Amino acid sequence: MFDSAISTPPDLSLYSSLFISSVSFYPPALIFRSCYGKTIPTGDDGNTTATAVVSVAADRPPPTPARSSANNGTFNDQSVKNAPARSSATSPWPSPYPHGSASPLPVGVSPSPGRSTPRKFFKRPFPPPSPAKHIKASLARRFGHTKPREGPIPEDGAAEPDQSLDKNFGYNKNFGAKYELGKEVGRGHFGHTCYAKGRKGELRDHPVAVKIISKSKMTTAIAIEDVRREVKILKALSGHKHLVRFYDACEDANNVYIVMELCEGGELLDRILSRGGRYTEDDAKLIVVQILSVVAFCHLQGVVHRDLKPENFLFTSKNEDADMKLIDFGLSDFIRPDERLNDIVGSAYYVAPEVLHRSYSLEADIWSIGVITYILLCGSRPFWARTESGIFRAVLRADPNFDDLPWPSVSSEAKDFVKRLLNKDYRKRMTAAQALTHPWLRSENHLIPLDIFIYKLVKSYIHATPFKRAALKALSKALTEDELVYLRAQFLLLEPTKDGRVSFDNFKMALVRNATDAMKESRVPDILNGMAPLSYRKMDFEEFCAAAITTYQLEALEGWEQIASTAFAHFEQEGNRVISVEEVARELNVGPTAHSILKEWIRNSDGKLSLLGYTKFLHGGSSKTITVPTLSFHEAFYPLYGEQNVIAYGDGKSVCISMDERSSSGFHSQEPYLHGFFSASIKLPEDYTAGVVVTFYTANNQRFPGNHDEIDFEFLGHIGGKEWVVQTNFYGNGSTQTGREERYRLWFDPSDDFHQYSILWTDNTMIYLVDNFPIREVRKTHGMGGDWPSKPMTLYGTIWNGSNWATNGGKYKLDFKYGPFVAKYSDLVINGCPVDPNQLSLKSKCNDNPITPNQRSKMMGFRRKYMTYSYCFDRKRYAVPLPECVIDSKEADDQD
Repeated sequence: MFDSAISTPPDLSLYSSLFISSVSFYPPALIFRSCYGKTIPTGDDGNTTATAVVSVAADRPPPTPARSSANNGTFNDQSVKNAPARSSATSPWPSPYPHGSASPLPVGVSPSPGRSTPRKFFKRPFPPPSPAKHIKASLARRFGHTKPREGPIPEDGAAEPDQSLDKNFGYNKNFGAKYELGKEVGRGHFGHTCYAKGRKGELRDHPVAVKIISKSKMTTAIAIEDVRREVKILKALSGHKHLVRFYDACEDANNVYIVMELCEGGELLDRILSRGGRYTEDDAKLIVVQILSVVAFCHLQGVVHRDLKPENFLFTSKNEDADMKLIDFGLSDFIRPDERLNDIVGSAYYVAPEVLHRSYSLEADIWSIGVITYILLCGSRPFWARTESGIFRAVLRADPNFDDLPWPSVSSEAKDFVKRLLNKDYRKRMTAAQALTHPWLRSENHLIPLDIFIYKLVKSYIHATPFKRAALKALSKALTEDELVYLRAQFLLLEPTKDGRVSFDNFKMALVRNATDAMKESRVPDILNGMAPLSYRKMDFEEFCAAAITTYQLEALEGWEQIASTAFAHFEQEGNRVISVEEVARELNVGPTAHSILKEWIRNSDGKLSLLGYTKFLHGGSSKTITVPTLSFHEAFYPLYGEQNVIAYGDGKSVCISMDERSSSGFHSQEPYLHGFFSASIKLPEDYTAGVVVTFYTANNQRFPGNHDEIDFEFLGHIGGKEWVVQTNFYGNGSTQTGREERYRLWFDPSDDFHQYSILWTDNTMIYLVDNFPIREVRKTHGMGGDWPSKPMTLYGTIWNGSNWATNGGKYKLDFKYGPFVAKYSDLVINGCPVDPNQLSLKSKCNDNPITPNQRSKMMGFRRKYMTYSYCFDRKRYAVPLPECVIDSKEADDQD
C-alpha cells in the first residue's frame, strides 16, 4: 500500500500458486558475453563455459581526440596521440611512421597487441551491467541510503540524510484532539495505516483511515516534497466515485497524518488470490472499467499516478459488488499536457519501458493497467524474473505470453485489449478514455470521460499545413466503426452547436465543466493557448475526426494495412499532388540530409507521394520515420587497437568496445571522408565510470600528425549524484592550442539505453546533434583562417583511460573495481563523400545543410538550459572571443 519509488519483488513463495513465469529472455551473462570476451567450452562435458579475454598489458593511451590547454584547470595540455598500426588489415591511411623508424608506442608494446599477449581465462564471465542500478540511485536520492555502501564511491551531490531539513508542513497540529486512533490495518515501506474515528465536527464518530508517515524516515528533501505533493494532490482531486476521499492532514513533532476514507473490503490483490488467481472475463471487465474510469479522471486533471497495481485499489466493503477506490498518491505528480517526466518511480512488475528510459508521461499508467488486466485474465505476471534486474530486462525486451493456458480460451477482444495497453511504443497505446470504448468493454454500461489527448491532437492539426491536413482527412475517411465510437463520444462531450460544429469556446467550456484544483495546478488549460485559431472558425464532426486521430495508434490495429490502403485511395482523389523532395522536407521540418530518404517517397511516374510516402508522411519527421541506411561493422569499419575488446554483434550491425585493466579499445572507418553526415547510437558504460572516456569523432592525425583536423563527441565519465556531461570540440590544421570546447548536461541517462549522436560536416557548417536534435552549430568565418577542418578525415569510436583530466578535471579517477567498462555502438551511419587520401586538392560534392529557423530556435533554448561551458565565454582563455563566436547574453549568463 505504501510502496514508494521502485518496489522490489516480494517473496515469490507467497504467490507461487498465482504468479507463474510466463516469459523467457536471454540470461544476463549471455547478453554480456556477446560484448566482452569469447565464450568457450571447458571441461569434459562441454557444459561449463569460461570467458577468454585477450588483452594488452598497457595503460597506453589510445589515439584520442586531442586536448588543449585551459587556464581554468578543466582542460589539460596533451600532445596528439597516434594509433598503433594494424597488421590484420590494410588501413586506407598510410602509416605516418616511415618503414624502419621507431614506433611512438611505449617500449615492449606491440603494434598488434592481440598477437603478443598471452590469453587469460576467467572461470566466470564478468557480471552483467544491472539495469536496476539507476533505480537504486533514484531510491537513494529520494529516501537516503537504507544501508551502508559496499565501497567508497565518491558521489558528489548524492542524497544524504540532512539533520537541518525543514519538516514543518504547516498542517493542523491537533490530531489527537480531532481523532481517536485505533488498530493498525496496513503497513508499507515508509508508513502505516490505522483505523480511527472522528472526535468532533462532521467526522464525529465517523470511521476513517489514517496514513501515518514518520518524520524520522524523511531523510531527504525529496522525501519531504513527496509527502507535501501527496497531500496536495489528494486535496486537489475531488469528485470521482472511484477515488479515495481525502478528509484532513495533520502533523506533530514525529509524524504526518493523512486522514482519508476508510475502505474495509481489502485490496484487489487479495480478491485475486481468493478467486484462485484469476477473474472470469465478465468479472474482470467490471474491475477494469473502474480502474480506467478513475485513471482517465486523473489524467484529465493533469495527474499521473505512477504506481498503479492491485495493492493500490481497495474495495469499500466485503460485498462482492463493492466499488473500488484508488489510493496511495505518494509517487503521483502533476504533469503539464506536453511535459515528460524523467525520475524513475513505481513498482517493478508494473513499471513501463519508457519509465526505465527516463522519458514518460501519462501513458506509463496505461501500461500498468495492461499488466493488471493481464494478471486478472490469466493469473500470472506478463513480465517475471527472480531479480529486480531481470524484471526490468523482461519489461524492456520480452513480449507477453498469449499462447499458454488459459489464453487460448480467452476472447480475441480481451487479448487485443491487453496487447494495445502493453505496446512498448507508448505512442501506440490507447488512452484510458479510449480503452473504455474498446469492443471488449463496449457492452458495459459506463460513461466515457473527456480525454485531454483530443486537445493535443486538435492543437497539432490546426497548426499543420494544408497538405498534412488533407492527408489526415483522407485517413479519417478510412476509419472503422470501432474507432468512430470513441470520436463520437468525445465530440458530444464538447457539446456542439445545433448545426453540429464546435469552436474554441466548446473546447474551453468542456475543460471548465471538468475542472478541479488539480487541473489548475498542472496547468492543463494552458493547452488552449495553442488552439486560438478555432476562435475564428468552426469544426464539424468530419474534420474533428481528421484532427483527433493519430497514425501511431492506428498502426497498432490488426487492420492497419487495409485502413492505410483505403485512406490512400481517398488521398489520391482529393489531396495528392505533385510535390518536390524539398517541399516534403519543409513539410516535415527536416534538413537536406534526409533528401535521399524522402526521394523514395515520391513516385517517379508523376511526382506525387506513393503509398509508402503517404504512410511515412502521416508520421511526421521523426527519427524513426526518416533514417539514413545503417552500415554493418565489417563492411565499413576496422578495429583500431585492442582488437580482442572490439566485438561485433547483432548480425554485425552493432559493436561493443571495452576497457579492462589490460587494454582499452577502438575502431575506425575503412575509408576517409571529405565532409558528410556521421552518426551512431551509443550506450555508455553503467555505474561508476569516473575517468572512462568514450568518444565518437572524426580525425586525420595519423595522416597529418603535425596539422591534423578533428571533430569530437566526448563523454567524460560519471559518478553517482552528478548529471551526465558530453563535450564537443573541433580543430583545424593542428590548431590544438586553440580549443573550441563546449560542454552540456544531458537530459537523460546515456547508460540506460542507446541514444543517437551525429556530426554533420560541410565546407561551411558543422552541426552536432543528439537524438536528431541540434545542440551546436558552427559556421565558418573568414577570421578563422586555417582553423576550419578542411582535409579528409576518418571516423572513430574509442574507449580509454582519461583519469588525469576527464571527470571533474581529474578529481575522480578510474577504478577497475567497477570494470570492465563496455560501450556499445549501433545504427552506424556514414553518409559522406569518400576520397582518396593521397589527393589533397579536393572539392567536396557534399552540399551545405543548414538547420531550419525552427530547429535553430529550439537549439538556442537547449543551449541556454543545458550548456555548462563554452570557450566563447571563457575570458581567462580568450580575452577576445574567437572569430566564429556569436555571443548570446542569455547563454553567457547561464555559464558555470
